[in-house]
Amino acid sequence: MQVTIFSTFQRVLASFRRTGGIRAIGGHIKLSIVGKVLRFFCGGILRRRPLQKIYSDIEAVTVKALRKRYIDLICSRLEHYEYSSVESKRSDKVWFCWLQGLDNATPVVKACYESFEGTSLAMYIV
Repeated sequence: MQVTIFSTFQRVLASFRRTGGIRAIGGHIKLSIVGKVLRFFCGGILRRRPLQKIYSDIEAVTVKALRKRYIDLICSRLEHYEYSSVESKRSDKVWFCWLQGLDNATPVVKACYESFEGTSLAMYIV
């Protein structure tokens, strides 16, 4: 039994590291919400809640903390931004890039490109 628990823990830890979990914890520490995140995570696991629900709860706590921490900074930057200085120019070009080439593109990308060709009659596709 211990070998199974240990190997499961090792797999979870490897996945955690591979997906940037250490960096996420560092961000939660900076936001001073690591306790809340751990409470949501451990409580969710103990109550056998689906991981998707646990992650959405953690995301909600994180977004709330980010808003609280940075809303004044964002508002102050927006106050000083001059929208009139941004020049709006109409272009006759549509820029489209798929580095692997359209032959290797996914069906969604091909459909997007074809929609450009079909609807952009007066546009030049670059």
